[in-house]
Amino acid sequence: MRLLSREELAAHKQETLRIANTVKGADYLALYYSLIETAKINEVNAYDYLWYVLEKSSSCHTEEDWDSLLPWNIDEKVFEKLKERRDAAAPDLFRVEPYTFRGSR
Repeated sequence: MRLLSREELAAHKQETLRIANTVKGADYLALYYSLIETAKINEVNAYDYLWYVLEKSSSCHTEEDWDSLLPWNIDEKVFEKLKERRDAAAPDLFRVEPYTFRGSR
Protein backbone atom coordinates (compact mmCIF):
# COMPACT_ATOMS: atom_id res chain seq x y z
CA MET A 1 0.00 0.00 0.00
CA ARG A 2 1.35 3.42 -0.81
CA LEU A 3 0.68 7.13 -0.81
CA LEU A 4 1.05 9.25 -3.92
CA SER A 5 4.58 10.49 -4.52
CA ARG A 6 5.51 14.17 -4.43
CA GLU A 7 5.77 14.14 -8.22
CA GLU A 8 2.30 12.65 -8.58
CA LEU A 9 0.88 15.19 -6.14
CA ALA A 10 2.67 18.02 -7.97
CA ALA A 11 1.19 16.84 -11.28
CA HIS A 12 -2.30 16.77 -9.73
CA LYS A 13 -1.77 20.22 -8.23
CA GLN A 14 -0.55 21.66 -11.53
CA GLU A 15 -3.55 20.25 -13.40
CA THR A 16 -6.01 21.50 -10.79
CA LEU A 17 -4.42 24.96 -10.82
CA ARG A 18 -5.46 25.23 -14.46
CA ILE A 19 -8.99 24.22 -13.49
CA ALA A 20 -9.32 26.18 -10.24
CA ASN A 21 -9.57 29.96 -10.18
CA THR A 22 -7.24 30.41 -7.21
CA VAL A 23 -4.18 28.75 -5.70
CA LYS A 24 -6.20 27.96 -2.57
CA GLY A 25 -8.89 26.32 -4.72
CA ALA A 26 -6.23 24.26 -6.46
CA ASP A 27 -4.84 23.17 -3.08
CA TYR A 28 -8.27 21.93 -2.00
CA LEU A 29 -8.79 20.09 -5.29
CA ALA A 30 -5.34 18.51 -5.01
CA LEU A 31 -6.22 17.30 -1.51
CA TYR A 32 -9.42 15.66 -2.73
CA TYR A 33 -7.70 14.14 -5.76
CA SER A 34 -4.99 12.80 -3.48
CA LEU A 35 -7.58 11.17 -1.20
CA ILE A 36 -9.42 9.68 -4.17
CA GLU A 37 -6.28 8.33 -5.83
CA THR A 38 -4.99 6.95 -2.52
CA ALA A 39 -8.28 5.08 -2.13
CA LYS A 40 -8.11 3.73 -5.69
CA ILE A 41 -4.50 2.58 -5.32
CA ASN A 42 -5.46 0.73 -2.14
CA GLU A 43 -8.55 -0.81 -3.79
CA VAL A 44 -11.00 1.02 -1.53
CA ASN A 45 -14.23 2.54 -2.81
CA ALA A 46 -13.34 6.24 -3.16
CA TYR A 47 -16.85 7.43 -2.29
CA ASP A 48 -16.93 5.40 0.93
CA TYR A 49 -13.40 6.49 1.82
CA LEU A 50 -14.16 10.20 1.32
CA TRP A 51 -17.36 9.81 3.32
CA TYR A 52 -15.44 8.18 6.17
CA VAL A 53 -12.60 10.73 6.14
CA LEU A 54 -14.97 13.69 6.09
CA GLU A 55 -17.04 12.14 8.87
CA LYS A 56 -14.02 11.46 11.12
CA SER A 57 -11.68 14.36 10.29
CA SER A 58 -13.30 16.80 12.71
CA SER A 59 -12.05 14.69 15.62
CA CYS A 60 -8.43 14.54 14.39
CA HIS A 61 -5.96 16.50 16.50
CA THR A 62 -2.64 14.63 16.19
CA GLU A 63 -0.61 13.02 13.42
CA GLU A 64 -1.66 9.63 14.78
CA ASP A 65 -5.33 10.63 14.43
CA TRP A 66 -4.77 11.58 10.80
CA ASP A 67 -2.75 8.42 10.15
CA SER A 68 -5.65 6.35 11.44
CA LEU A 69 -7.69 7.67 8.47
CA LEU A 70 -5.36 6.16 5.87
CA PRO A 71 -7.06 3.34 3.95
CA TRP A 72 -4.77 0.57 5.19
CA ASN A 73 -5.47 1.55 8.83
CA ILE A 74 -9.24 1.21 8.49
CA ASP A 75 -10.99 -2.07 9.14
CA GLU A 76 -12.84 -3.45 6.11
CA LYS A 77 -15.96 -3.84 8.24
CA VAL A 78 -16.18 -0.03 8.45
CA PHE A 79 -16.52 0.17 4.67
CA GLU A 80 -19.06 -2.66 4.64
CA LYS A 81 -21.21 -0.74 7.16
CA LEU A 82 -20.89 2.46 5.10
CA LYS A 83 -21.99 0.59 1.98
CA GLU A 84 -24.96 -0.91 3.83
CA ARG A 85 -25.95 2.54 5.11
CA ARG A 86 -25.63 4.04 1.64
CA ASP A 87 -27.61 1.23 0.02
CA ALA A 88 -30.37 1.58 2.61
CA ALA A 89 -30.69 5.34 2.09
CA ALA A 90 -33.86 6.51 0.39
CA PRO A 91 -35.23 9.96 -0.42
CA ASP A 92 -38.01 11.36 1.72
CA LEU A 93 -40.98 11.14 -0.66
CA PHE A 94 -43.06 13.48 1.49
CA ARG A 95 -40.50 16.28 1.71
CA VAL A 96 -41.91 19.56 0.43
CA GLU A 97 -39.00 21.86 1.34
CA PRO A 98 -35.95 21.91 -0.94
CA TYR A 99 -32.71 20.56 0.47
CA THR A 100 -30.34 23.30 1.61
CA PHE A 101 -26.66 22.56 1.45
CA ARG A 102 -24.24 24.18 3.85
CA GLY A 103 -22.84 27.35 2.35
CA SER A 104 -25.59 27.76 -0.22
CA ARG A 105 -27.54 30.97 -0.45
